[in-house]
Amino acid sequence: MNSLSEVAPAFVEMAHAIVWCLAATVDAKGRPRTRILHPMWQRDVKHLVGWIATSPTPITRAHLSTSPYMSINYWSPAHDTCVAECRAEWIRDDAGRTELWNLFLNTPPPVGYNPTLIPAWTSPTCDAFAGLKLLWFTITIARRPEFRIAAADYGGALAILLVGTLYAWVRWRQPGAAWLIGGVVVTLVGSVLQARRVGLHRHFNHNDLFHVVQMAALYLFYRGGALLVDR
Repeated sequence: MNSLSEVAPAFVEMAHAIVWCLAATVDAKGRPRTRILHPMWQRDVKHLVGWIATSPTPITRAHLSTSPYMSINYWSPAHDTCVAECRAEWIRDDAGRTELWNLFLNTPPPVGYNPTLIPAWTSPTCDAFAGLKLLWFTITIARRPEFRIAAADYGGALAILLVGTLYAWVRWRQPGAAWLIGGVVVTLVGSVLQARRVGLHRHFNHNDLFHVVQMAALYLFYRGGALLVDR
């Protein structure tokens, strides 16, 4: 078990990078319901608090009056995920709602936003606007190590291919050897880009870039294989 000072920075970094979360509550019969929400997290050495601007819908009010807890789950396409299990408290007073409104309004995007983007939210004191304060009691962070597993899996095959191809080039001057070596090199370049999480856009991340680079490597492997001569 890690301390909050160790976990909170990684949690906030991941949560604010993903922005949107799946928030779950349960009704009086224990049946779950989820919705997509946009929390903001604030932390110091000893505390981590989440804030959500939302509408006090009858379902959410009924759920939290029965069980005042929410499960906040973030997931990214890279399969990184973090979860905060929290106690949720309503913010319904005018001063609290105004403070929350200004917090989101004055925080840079993508975590901050102008609440008037929601048509029903005409002001911080309108009936449709309320807030939730999230007080965590469990935080879980999981960064999936698929890349290291995959690298160990295909790294050995690439090494064998490279050694065999170099031998074929030196011994017989195989015409396809240069293409195969190129395929290995391009694959390694793609792997480095993926390992360093180099992406071109938040909708075109390091995994997407790796697979585009690997398309070029597969063509090189195809050309090299087509030119091989049996010995």
